[in-house]
Amino acid sequence: MSRGYVERLHGGIPIAGSRMARRRERFVGCGCWSTRARFLESGAEHDIVVALDGDAEAWVTVDGRKVVQLRRLRWNFRGSHTLFLDGGAPVDMTWDLHGWLFHAADPSPASSCAAVFTFQTRGASETKFWIEDDGDGDDDLEQSQPPAAPRGPKQKLGGGGGGGAPSGQGFCLLIQGFRGASKIA
Repeated sequence: MSRGYVERLHGGIPIAGSRMARRRERFVGCGCWSTRARFLESGAEHDIVVALDGDAEAWVTVDGRKVVQLRRLRWNFRGSHTLFLDGGAPVDMTWDLHGWLFHAADPSPASSCAAVFTFQTRGASETKFWIEDDGDGDDDLEQSQPPAAPRGPKQKLGGGGGGGAPSGQGFCLLIQGFRGASKIA
């Protein structure tokens, strides 16, 4: 572009705002593997380390702090844990080591021999877990209206089956680990 055209834009070339929604990373072999990720737009960048010690043990650290340690992997090959990062923002971490443990010797291309770790931030509507039922004493009003769906003392917020996309979807990091180089494509 010519310099005169850029100067006429009063401040340079406009740049569209964007944010990363998801990222997938892969590694091969046992040992330690690390990456960096930013879960919130205004949050800090975090160091994430995944360590797999063969079939015996695995652990995950975030910013040098061990957040999950998995022992007896043949029994604890799937699970989830909630991390609170960036001033209390919940990040759901899940792991699935079934393929890593039980399909490692299977040479067929159809089998999944990966260890999978996901880190998913919760949207704004999913950050509150429960709210209390506010017994505000409007019993006369409720009896004159048709009965509504039954409501218990606690009501779950967000994540319900109410169609449509959840508002405020956050960042998702997917980490896949393979024992050998033949599965990565």
